[in-house]
Amino acid sequence: MAPWHRWPSWEHDSLAFVPWLPVCEEASLPQNDLWLHLEDGTRLELKSTFGDVPQGAPLAYIGSEGLVEVAVNKGSAADILGVKPGSRVELTYEGQG
Repeated sequence: MAPWHRWPSWEHDSLAFVPWLPVCEEASLPQNDLWLHLEDGTRLELKSTFGDVPQGAPLAYIGSEGLVEVAVNKGSAADILGVKPGSRVELTYEGQG
């Protein structure tokens, strides 16, 4: 389990993490600078909701269990992107600071 006492959440267009270890500081990263990289090199910008992308477009988002999920709005990520549970992905912050 990750060292956070609650799931990541969106606060003012940033993804906020609150650690459960007292020696760790809270972290917040701007939403528009977070990208999910798939094994095939596809880059998906982290979005808040399915409504942030057009129908048929892929996205990455934080699901209800606090996990980063890959989806296609009104479609299948498995069919369109070839991803499945356990596929390797990398979340990167590409902003300043």
